[in-house]
Amino acid sequence: MDLIQELGKNEYSGQPWYLLESSEREEIPKEIILFAILDNFKNQNSISLQKLLNDYHSVGCVFSINASGLMHKIEEIRKRYVDITFSDDAGIKELQLKNSIDKWKVLDQYYAN
Repeated sequence: MDLIQELGKNEYSGQPWYLLESSEREEIPKEIILFAILDNFKNQNSISLQKLLNDYHSVGCVFSINASGLMHKIEEIRKRYVDITFSDDAGIKELQLKNSIDKWKVLDQYYAN
């Protein structure tokens, strides 16, 4: 996945410099993104896009995925799971869960295929 890239060495300390750059992250399966969302935002029916991108342990931070990449993953998730919607009303963008989804079943289905 190459989330972290070594840039070289610090000229004074000799310690390595690293770069963590947000990108689309097309290589990360939608099920892994969904599992991480369900795990981090337990018992929440709606989660703002900003929280998904920036909150502590959010998918945006953990996977270094940018807003465009996350929106693409949300669209894939929404097509696969009928109990998940995404709304963009009055500038408020949020993922909505109509019913509880078992995060472990999401992983089971992914790895079964």
